[in-house]
Amino acid sequence: MNEVKFYTHIEKLFESFSSLDLNDELEGMLSGEVYISTKLDGSNGSIRLGGDGELLLTSRTRVLSSEFDNQGFWAQFAGDERFLKYFGEYPTHVLFGEWIYTRGVLKYTEDAAGKFMVFDVFDTSTDEYLPPETYIDALDKFQINRVPIVEKIIDPEPEDIMKVLAEHKSGYNADGEFEGLVLKNYDFRNKYGRQAFGKIVRDEWKEIQADRRSRIVIEDLEQDIIDNYLTRAFVEKEFGKIENYDKTHAGELLGRVWHELVTEEIWHITKKYKNPKIDFARLNQLAIKKIKRTLPEQF
Repeated sequence: MNEVKFYTHIEKLFESFSSLDLNDELEGMLSGEVYISTKLDGSNGSIRLGGDGELLLTSRTRVLSSEFDNQGFWAQFAGDERFLKYFGEYPTHVLFGEWIYTRGVLKYTEDAAGKFMVFDVFDTSTDEYLPPETYIDALDKFQINRVPIVEKIIDPEPEDIMKVLAEHKSGYNADGEFEGLVLKNYDFRNKYGRQAFGKIVRDEWKEIQADRRSRIVIEDLEQDIIDNYLTRAFVEKEFGKIENYDKTHAGELLGRVWHELVTEEIWHITKKYKNPKIDFARLNQLAIKKIKRTLPEQF
Protein backbone atom coordinates (compact mmCIF):
# COMPACT_ATOMS: atom_id res chain seq x y z
CA MET A 1 0.00 0.00 0.00
CA ASN A 2 2.88 2.38 0.67
CA GLU A 3 4.62 1.88 -2.68
CA VAL A 4 4.44 5.03 -4.79
CA LYS A 5 3.14 4.66 -8.33
CA PHE A 6 4.07 7.30 -10.90
CA TYR A 7 2.28 7.69 -14.20
CA THR A 8 3.21 5.86 -17.37
CA HIS A 9 5.21 7.93 -19.86
CA ILE A 10 3.12 8.96 -22.87
CA GLU A 11 4.83 8.54 -26.24
CA LYS A 12 4.29 10.65 -29.34
CA LEU A 13 1.85 8.67 -31.45
CA PHE A 14 3.39 9.27 -34.87
CA GLU A 15 7.01 9.26 -35.95
CA SER A 16 6.01 11.60 -38.77
CA PHE A 17 2.82 13.47 -39.61
CA SER A 18 3.60 13.27 -43.29
CA SER A 19 3.56 9.47 -43.32
CA LEU A 20 1.43 8.82 -40.21
CA ASP A 21 3.81 6.02 -39.25
CA LEU A 22 3.36 4.98 -35.63
CA ASN A 23 6.18 5.48 -33.15
CA ASP A 24 7.84 2.07 -32.88
CA GLU A 25 7.05 2.07 -29.14
CA LEU A 26 3.38 2.02 -30.16
CA GLU A 27 3.30 -0.38 -33.12
CA GLY A 28 0.11 -2.41 -32.82
CA MET A 29 -1.60 0.01 -30.44
CA LEU A 30 -4.43 0.76 -32.86
CA SER A 31 -5.60 -2.87 -32.89
CA GLY A 32 -8.49 -3.19 -30.46
CA GLU A 33 -10.43 -0.65 -28.40
CA VAL A 34 -8.76 2.76 -28.50
CA TYR A 35 -9.94 5.51 -26.16
CA ILE A 36 -9.35 9.11 -27.21
CA SER A 37 -9.44 11.97 -24.70
CA THR A 38 -8.48 15.63 -24.63
CA LYS A 39 -4.91 16.38 -23.57
CA LEU A 40 -5.11 19.05 -20.88
CA ASP A 41 -2.33 21.51 -20.21
CA GLY A 42 -1.76 21.56 -16.46
CA SER A 43 0.42 19.59 -14.08
CA ASN A 44 0.40 15.80 -13.81
CA GLY A 45 -0.44 14.45 -10.35
CA SER A 46 -1.90 11.53 -8.45
CA ILE A 47 -3.96 10.93 -5.32
CA ARG A 48 -4.18 7.65 -3.42
CA LEU A 49 -4.67 6.34 0.10
CA GLY A 50 -1.46 6.19 2.10
CA GLY A 51 -0.57 3.51 4.62
CA ASP A 52 -1.45 5.89 7.47
CA GLY A 53 -4.99 6.34 6.19
CA GLU A 54 -4.25 9.85 4.92
CA LEU A 55 -4.21 10.94 1.31
CA LEU A 56 -0.87 10.52 -0.50
CA LEU A 57 -0.31 13.02 -3.32
CA THR A 58 2.44 13.04 -5.94
CA SER A 59 3.55 15.17 -8.84
CA ARG A 60 4.87 13.51 -11.98
CA THR A 61 8.11 12.48 -10.23
CA ARG A 62 7.92 12.99 -6.46
CA VAL A 63 5.81 12.67 -3.32
CA LEU A 64 4.29 15.97 -2.19
CA SER A 65 3.88 17.49 1.26
CA SER A 66 3.30 20.84 2.92
CA GLU A 67 7.04 21.53 2.57
CA PHE A 68 7.33 20.24 -1.00
CA ASP A 69 4.19 21.12 -2.91
CA ASN A 70 3.58 21.47 -6.66
CA GLN A 71 1.71 24.63 -7.68
CA GLY A 72 -0.50 24.28 -4.59
CA PHE A 73 -1.72 20.76 -5.47
CA TRP A 74 -1.05 19.27 -2.03
CA ALA A 75 -2.50 22.28 -0.22
CA GLN A 76 -5.66 22.14 -2.32
CA PHE A 77 -6.48 18.43 -2.07
CA ALA A 78 -4.59 16.77 0.83
CA GLY A 79 -7.65 16.97 3.07
CA ASP A 80 -10.37 16.69 0.44
CA GLU A 81 -13.18 14.54 1.86
CA ARG A 82 -14.38 13.46 -1.59
CA PHE A 83 -11.20 11.44 -2.10
CA LEU A 84 -11.20 9.99 1.41
CA LYS A 85 -14.74 8.75 0.85
CA TYR A 86 -13.82 7.38 -2.56
CA PHE A 87 -10.87 5.42 -1.18
CA GLY A 88 -13.08 4.15 1.62
CA GLU A 89 -14.79 2.10 -1.09
CA TYR A 90 -11.83 1.68 -3.47
CA PRO A 91 -8.70 1.55 -1.30
CA THR A 92 -6.51 -0.06 -3.99
CA HIS A 93 -7.09 2.66 -6.58
CA VAL A 94 -4.65 5.38 -7.59
CA LEU A 95 -6.22 8.41 -9.29
CA PHE A 96 -4.06 10.03 -11.95
CA GLY A 97 -5.04 13.36 -13.40
CA GLU A 98 -4.20 16.89 -14.47
CA TRP A 99 -4.08 19.66 -11.89
CA ILE A 100 -5.42 22.76 -13.68
CA TYR A 101 -3.80 25.26 -11.31
CA THR A 102 -4.10 28.19 -13.72
CA ARG A 103 -6.18 29.18 -16.73
CA GLY A 104 -2.90 28.98 -18.65
CA VAL A 105 -2.02 29.79 -22.22
CA LEU A 106 -5.22 28.20 -23.53
CA LYS A 107 -7.34 30.31 -21.17
CA TYR A 108 -9.32 27.47 -19.64
CA THR A 109 -12.79 28.33 -18.42
CA GLU A 110 -13.19 29.30 -14.79
CA ASP A 111 -15.14 26.07 -14.34
CA ALA A 112 -12.07 24.02 -15.30
CA ALA A 113 -9.41 26.09 -13.52
CA GLY A 114 -8.68 24.93 -9.98
CA LYS A 115 -9.83 21.38 -10.68
CA PHE A 116 -8.03 18.04 -10.49
CA MET A 117 -9.27 16.21 -13.58
CA VAL A 118 -8.83 12.44 -13.38
CA PHE A 119 -7.73 10.82 -16.63
CA ASP A 120 -6.76 7.35 -15.43
CA VAL A 121 -7.31 4.97 -12.54
CA PHE A 122 -4.70 2.37 -11.59
CA ASP A 123 -5.63 -0.63 -9.44
CA THR A 124 -2.74 -1.78 -7.24
CA SER A 125 -4.48 -5.11 -6.55
CA THR A 126 -4.24 -6.10 -10.23
CA ASP A 127 -1.32 -3.85 -11.21
CA GLU A 128 -3.32 -2.53 -14.17
CA TYR A 129 -4.95 0.64 -15.43
CA LEU A 130 -8.73 0.30 -15.54
CA PRO A 131 -10.91 0.93 -18.61
CA PRO A 132 -13.01 4.08 -18.09
CA GLU A 133 -16.32 2.22 -18.01
CA THR A 134 -15.26 0.53 -14.76
CA TYR A 135 -14.68 3.71 -12.74
CA ILE A 136 -16.65 6.59 -14.29
CA ASP A 137 -19.75 6.00 -12.15
CA ALA A 138 -17.65 5.83 -8.98
CA LEU A 139 -15.93 9.14 -9.73
CA ASP A 140 -19.27 10.77 -10.52
CA LYS A 141 -20.77 9.39 -7.30
CA PHE A 142 -18.18 11.24 -5.23
CA GLN A 143 -18.24 14.34 -7.50
CA ILE A 144 -14.63 13.86 -8.54
CA ASN A 145 -13.86 15.66 -11.80
CA ARG A 146 -12.66 13.64 -14.76
CA VAL A 147 -11.46 14.14 -18.32
CA PRO A 148 -14.26 12.86 -20.58
CA ILE A 149 -13.64 10.40 -23.37
CA VAL A 150 -13.93 12.09 -26.77
CA GLU A 151 -14.37 8.82 -28.65
CA LYS A 152 -13.81 5.09 -28.38
CA ILE A 153 -12.91 3.51 -31.72
CA ILE A 154 -12.31 -0.14 -32.48
CA ASP A 155 -9.34 -0.79 -34.80
CA PRO A 156 -8.94 2.84 -35.96
CA GLU A 157 -6.76 3.79 -38.89
CA PRO A 158 -4.32 6.70 -38.46
CA GLU A 159 -6.59 8.78 -40.70
CA ASP A 160 -9.46 8.21 -38.23
CA ILE A 161 -7.32 9.68 -35.45
CA MET A 162 -6.43 12.71 -37.56
CA LYS A 163 -10.12 13.24 -38.33
CA VAL A 164 -10.88 13.41 -34.59
CA LEU A 165 -7.96 15.83 -34.15
CA ALA A 166 -9.32 18.08 -36.90
CA GLU A 167 -12.95 18.07 -35.73
CA HIS A 168 -12.72 18.00 -31.94
CA LYS A 169 -13.64 21.10 -29.92
CA SER A 170 -12.72 21.33 -26.25
CA GLY A 171 -15.37 22.17 -23.68
CA TYR A 172 -12.75 23.69 -21.38
CA ASN A 173 -11.93 26.65 -23.59
CA ALA A 174 -14.29 29.32 -24.89
CA ASP A 175 -12.85 28.99 -28.40
CA GLY A 176 -12.80 25.19 -28.37
CA GLU A 177 -8.99 25.18 -28.49
CA PHE A 178 -7.08 22.26 -27.01
CA GLU A 179 -3.49 21.13 -26.67
CA GLY A 180 -3.90 17.72 -28.22
CA LEU A 181 -5.25 14.21 -27.84
CA VAL A 182 -4.24 11.23 -25.72
CA LEU A 183 -4.87 7.70 -27.00
CA LYS A 184 -5.00 4.55 -24.89
CA ASN A 185 -5.52 0.87 -25.60
CA TYR A 186 -5.59 -0.75 -22.17
CA ASP A 187 -4.96 -4.24 -23.55
CA PHE A 188 -1.92 -3.15 -25.55
CA ARG A 189 1.65 -4.04 -24.61
CA ASN A 190 4.41 -2.97 -26.97
CA LYS A 191 7.16 -5.16 -28.39
CA TYR A 192 9.26 -4.42 -25.31
CA GLY A 193 6.51 -5.75 -23.05
CA ARG A 194 5.56 -2.33 -21.71
CA GLN A 195 2.16 -0.73 -21.46
CA ALA A 196 2.34 2.48 -23.46
CA PHE A 197 -0.04 5.30 -24.32
CA GLY A 198 0.15 7.78 -27.21
CA LYS A 199 -0.36 11.51 -27.68
CA ILE A 200 -0.70 14.10 -30.42
CA VAL A 201 0.19 17.69 -29.57
CA ARG A 202 -2.00 19.78 -31.84
CA ASP A 203 -0.19 23.13 -31.95
CA GLU A 204 3.16 21.48 -32.63
CA TRP A 205 1.55 19.51 -35.45
CA LYS A 206 0.22 22.70 -37.03
CA GLU A 207 3.56 24.50 -36.73
CA ILE A 208 5.60 21.62 -38.05
CA GLN A 209 3.20 21.08 -40.94
CA ALA A 210 3.36 24.74 -41.90
CA ASP A 211 7.10 25.21 -41.52
CA ARG A 212 8.72 21.87 -42.30
CA ARG A 213 6.65 20.20 -45.04
CA SER A 214 9.36 19.36 -47.52
CA ARG A 215 12.60 19.20 -45.54
CA ILE A 216 14.73 16.26 -46.69
CA VAL A 217 18.38 17.22 -46.29
CA ILE A 218 19.45 18.45 -42.83
CA GLU A 219 22.04 21.12 -43.36
CA ASP A 220 22.12 22.35 -39.76
CA LEU A 221 21.22 19.66 -37.21
CA GLU A 222 20.96 21.88 -34.13
CA GLN A 223 18.83 24.45 -35.96
CA ASP A 224 16.61 21.70 -37.33
CA ILE A 225 16.06 20.35 -33.82
CA ILE A 226 15.09 23.80 -32.56
CA ASP A 227 12.73 24.37 -35.50
CA ASN A 228 11.01 21.01 -35.01
CA TYR A 229 10.86 20.66 -31.26
CA LEU A 230 11.12 24.10 -29.63
CA THR A 231 7.81 25.39 -30.94
CA ARG A 232 5.86 28.43 -29.80
CA ALA A 233 3.40 26.11 -28.02
CA PHE A 234 6.27 24.44 -26.16
CA VAL A 235 7.75 27.77 -24.99
CA GLU A 236 4.39 29.27 -24.01
CA LYS A 237 3.46 26.18 -22.04
CA GLU A 238 6.56 26.45 -19.85
CA PHE A 239 6.10 30.21 -19.49
CA GLY A 240 2.57 29.61 -18.24
CA LYS A 241 3.88 27.46 -15.37
CA ILE A 242 5.73 30.39 -13.77
CA GLU A 243 3.46 32.25 -11.38
CA ASN A 244 3.70 36.03 -10.95
CA TYR A 245 6.27 36.32 -13.72
CA ASP A 246 8.33 39.46 -14.14
CA LYS A 247 11.61 40.04 -15.93
CA THR A 248 13.61 39.01 -12.87
CA HIS A 249 12.39 35.47 -13.67
CA ALA A 250 13.92 35.51 -17.17
CA GLY A 251 16.70 33.14 -16.16
CA GLU A 252 14.18 30.74 -14.66
CA LEU A 253 12.18 30.82 -17.89
CA LEU A 254 15.24 30.05 -20.03
CA GLY A 255 16.32 27.26 -17.70
CA ARG A 256 12.86 25.72 -17.45
CA VAL A 257 12.37 25.59 -21.22
CA TRP A 258 15.86 24.17 -21.80
CA HIS A 259 15.36 21.54 -19.09
CA GLU A 260 12.04 20.39 -20.55
CA LEU A 261 13.40 20.33 -24.09
CA VAL A 262 16.26 18.03 -23.09
CA THR A 263 14.39 15.81 -20.62
CA GLU A 264 11.16 15.44 -22.59
CA GLU A 265 12.33 15.38 -26.20
CA ILE A 266 15.86 13.97 -26.34
CA TRP A 267 14.60 10.39 -26.79
CA HIS A 268 12.48 11.42 -29.76
CA ILE A 269 15.31 13.54 -31.16
CA THR A 270 17.84 10.70 -31.05
CA LYS A 271 15.33 8.38 -32.74
CA LYS A 272 14.35 10.87 -35.44
CA TYR A 273 17.94 11.77 -36.33
CA LYS A 274 19.38 8.25 -35.83
CA ASN A 275 21.60 8.90 -32.77
CA PRO A 276 23.27 12.07 -34.13
CA LYS A 277 26.25 13.90 -32.75
CA ILE A 278 24.71 17.01 -31.19
CA ASP A 279 26.58 20.14 -30.18
CA PHE A 280 24.61 20.85 -26.99
CA ALA A 281 26.38 24.15 -26.36
CA ARG A 282 25.20 25.43 -29.73
CA LEU A 283 21.78 23.85 -29.24
CA ASN A 284 21.45 25.77 -25.96
CA GLN A 285 22.46 29.05 -27.64
CA LEU A 286 19.89 28.52 -30.39
CA ALA A 287 17.25 27.63 -27.81
CA ILE A 288 17.87 30.87 -25.91
CA LYS A 289 17.55 32.89 -29.13
CA LYS A 290 14.33 31.09 -30.07
CA ILE A 291 12.79 31.65 -26.62
CA LYS A 292 13.64 35.36 -26.74
CA ARG A 293 12.20 35.68 -30.26
CA THR A 294 9.04 33.86 -29.18
CA LEU A 295 8.45 35.95 -26.04
CA PRO A 296 10.40 39.20 -26.62
CA GLU A 297 8.22 41.17 -24.21
CA GLN A 298 9.36 38.98 -21.30
CA PHE A 299 13.06 39.94 -21.60
